[in-house]
Amino acid sequence: MKKAVAMGLMAILLASLFGAGYGLAAESLPRNETLYTANSAPPTNANPFTGGSVLGIDGLVFEPLCMFNFMTGELKPWLAESAKWVDDDTFEVKLRSGLKWQDGKPLTAEDVKFSYEYYEKIGLRNWGNLGLKEIKVVDDRTVQFIFEGTPNYQLWQLQMFFGWGQGALIVPKHVFEKINPEDIPKMTFTGDEMKYLVGSGAYKLKEIVGQEKAILERNEDWWGAKIFGKPGPKYIVQLYVTDNNQAANMFIKGDLDVGTYYIDIVSAKQKNPKLASWLDRYPYFPPVAPVLLYFNTKHAPLDNPKVRRAIAMAINPYQIVNQGPISDLPKQVPFGPGLLNKWSNKVGIDGLIS
Repeated sequence: MKKAVAMGLMAILLASLFGAGYGLAAESLPRNETLYTANSAPPTNANPFTGGSVLGIDGLVFEPLCMFNFMTGELKPWLAESAKWVDDDTFEVKLRSGLKWQDGKPLTAEDVKFSYEYYEKIGLRNWGNLGLKEIKVVDDRTVQFIFEGTPNYQLWQLQMFFGWGQGALIVPKHVFEKINPEDIPKMTFTGDEMKYLVGSGAYKLKEIVGQEKAILERNEDWWGAKIFGKPGPKYIVQLYVTDNNQAANMFIKGDLDVGTYYIDIVSAKQKNPKLASWLDRYPYFPPVAPVLLYFNTKHAPLDNPKVRRAIAMAINPYQIVNQGPISDLPKQVPFGPGLLNKWSNKVGIDGLIS
């Protein structure tokens, strides 16, 4: 029987990340201490606010209060030691002790307050739409978000992590208070502007080499090493790789450790048995985020609730969950059936059209 060739969006991990040889002769970094990744866009923008093309600025250089576990749908404390509602209109964040910026200065509740207010001044967030009235610093490690009216409790908790247009990265007040927030969208944070990239994370942006690559170097004084352990790679190099065939050849040769590209994973694994995908069978790499359907209610016919109701009723979410390619892998798939079924009874037709 003719062998099926599976093509899909692969997030390919090299099982032995540092065991293979590296073929880019121009690179002088020690291979056994360097993780090579790639992006289909050149590393010309490292803006942590508006999103750039340098991977890891959000998360590895600058960090949020919490991380989001895509497997369980749970928030995990990161800079925050705890984040919870202490009464009906007050959400309190307690920071971990010993947090510090990469320049050695302490990270405090003042930085948290400044960061959330700074995002609003840039024009990237409108916390008032969520009912936020005030951000209050209680002490160096405690900040309270105070609401008026009835807060959207679940939606506000999502503002503790960063992604999908939610939340904020925590930035140092002593650095960014010198920058007019109106200038932020125009900045690339490359060249001389790299001096502002003072984060709290496990890595620093060491260098950007033209459009070829960006190099991150491990922060040896990272506060999180005592809690999470020291990251393995001393360097993370992001290469500019636009072609899927080029990426496939680099994976096979061991020149690339992790990346997201359309490649023939079955053929690639035959040529390099050390390659590993998220799943060991089709579809190999599941989607990392849910697919969302938005209605433009400003224009006909979607301004008619009856039309939206008809569309919602025509979609069978249970069939999608139970008969899709990941339906029998609930524990191995981000936002898989296990998590979807957890919420299936909480969202009805009215919820879909409101």
